[in-house]
Amino acid sequence: MGAWALTLFSCDYDLNLILELNDQAGLRELAAAAGAKDKKDISGAAQRQADHERIRRGDDTEDTTTKAFPPAAHECDGEVKYSLYAKLCSDPRRVRAYIDSGPLRRMMDQYGRELLEANDYWKADAYGPGYQFVLLGCCAMTLGAQLGQKDRDLMQTHLRLVPLMRDAVKQVEAALDPDTGYVSGVPWDFMTKPFGTTINKEEDLVFPGTGTINCRAPDHGYNPTEMAAFRQMCMPALVRGGLPGKPMSPAQRAKTMANLDYDHFKTFAKEPAKSQEDAGFARYFADGMSGFCGSRKAREGGALLQCNKSKAKSYCGKDCQRMAWKQHKKVCRAPKA
Repeated sequence: MGAWALTLFSCDYDLNLILELNDQAGLRELAAAAGAKDKKDISGAAQRQADHERIRRGDDTEDTTTKAFPPAAHECDGEVKYSLYAKLCSDPRRVRAYIDSGPLRRMMDQYGRELLEANDYWKADAYGPGYQFVLLGCCAMTLGAQLGQKDRDLMQTHLRLVPLMRDAVKQVEAALDPDTGYVSGVPWDFMTKPFGTTINKEEDLVFPGTGTINCRAPDHGYNPTEMAAFRQMCMPALVRGGLPGKPMSPAQRAKTMANLDYDHFKTFAKEPAKSQEDAGFARYFADGMSGFCGSRKAREGGALLQCNKSKAKSYCGKDCQRMAWKQHKKVCRAPKA
């Protein structure tokens, strides 16, 4: 939950966004045609743990960024799993050939266009097109897909405007280096370490003194349910004043409390764009998509939940609707008879 390192693909938000990008690229249908199993009865937490294990098994210990395709990370279990992120993909060559046939170009053009049309506030938001454009380009690099110079230039221009984590910025800059960076057709390894294999520095911890490994994720403070889980996780250490034999310092306590209380959307009133509607948010989520997170289905499956009053907005769940309400209430009106 959250982020476990400050590198690319080291937070739940990145891995969740990759799932969305996979669907947009049509990989779900491609995998089903190849015999992929239906995982609707497997919990999201169990699937995420399985993904961490795949990445661990596929980790390449060679200190090099360019290489031929390594063995599929999970070929030993014979599972068909297609992903834009090579370390989660059972057949990178097939997926690369597929996205090079058109889906990647379509998606890069779409997100690139939305990025150029967005205002500065929306460009810098973790849910905005800038972050999605950069992450999509990075995923394409892991497969060795065709990435044009226009795409690279746009990634370079906006790299420090989107909320990538600190070390992720350095990783992408290295990949975009015109002399030593990514070459289309050659898979690029960003050298991100698997979950649980890195030790974060004290200053990088978002809840220091609690024994947790969390760093600050790009979407920290966006999801009330996640923040409530963080508070429950950290409360024992806060109540005891630290860990056994390791009392929490005043600075650690202050930082932990500030990060537990952080609410991203309280900053809206201080921004030039005072709502997501003003920021152009609604333009990117068409009919049939959640009016806050962009999901096309409810969290428990089935149809999206519709705003009872306006009938104009739909949401994947109550949490999503609650987070959007501060802004939606400004324009929420019952439809005219």
